[in-house]
Amino acid sequence: MGYEQIIGSTTGSITVFPSQRTWWGGTTWPDYPPPEFWQQICENQRQAIEDYRLHVERIAQAQQIVAHDSHREANQHARALLLSTLTDEQRHQYETESWFEVESREFPGRRYRLHPVPSINIDIIQDGDRISRLCAGPRGVPVADVQLTQKLMLEADEEAFLQIAVFHPLPGMRM
Repeated sequence: MGYEQIIGSTTGSITVFPSQRTWWGGTTWPDYPPPEFWQQICENQRQAIEDYRLHVERIAQAQQIVAHDSHREANQHARALLLSTLTDEQRHQYETESWFEVESREFPGRRYRLHPVPSINIDIIQDGDRISRLCAGPRGVPVADVQLTQKLMLEADEEAFLQIAVFHPLPGMRM
């Protein structure tokens, strides 16, 4: 006959026709969508999730590029500012050796050699011999800005700079 009769509870039964279903009160509703419909819904959801994931990934990559460009630009500006404050001799040292020296005003025969690294970047040179290393400077800023700050402090108030700097003895050295 083209239909099935399903016996339900004692209160009624559902008659299932190919195109509609009838509840015991005479209410009808269409057949559930075919499995292909639900498969398409699931595929659409998977694709939407993948599209969203790719979108978030692209945003993260764009943010990294902007941060990298900002960091590179900050380093370039910091380097230009540092070079503008160096004497001709210091600039020559910086461009040929990648470090420069600041002469002590407090201790005769002493120089401070500033290297372009984020920490423990200052050698104390006394009468031509390296006697210790220093570390003093902020983190998270371009290295050239750290060097400029150290240079200006050593020139302006060497004693105050030495009070805040951390001394690092050389290997085999006792302090």
